[in-house]
Amino acid sequence: MDGLGGRNRGGEGAAEISKACCREQEKAPKALSRREQNRLLRAVERGGKPRDVALIRLMLNSGLRVGEVVALKLEDIEIGERHGKVVVRSGK
Repeated sequence: MDGLGGRNRGGEGAAEISKACCREQEKAPKALSRREQNRLLRAVERGGKPRDVALIRLMLNSGLRVGEVVALKLEDIEIGERHGKVVVRSGK
């Protein structure tokens, strides 16, 4: 038994499966292509709330991660007529 449904898959031990999973997670996340970005934005604009559209636009245009955007507070954002400023207090 390997903890994955009770069967040993392909003769691999639990340690080998665990190592394989870790290797996959160590890879950097893949960035969305321009086409994928546009599809995501269109989908949110069609069915999402204005808040959702603003969050997706912020992430796509600034490169912020989900965790960084979630940690933002209102005082971290300054919006002017032609530009804005976002202060990220946590992140990489």
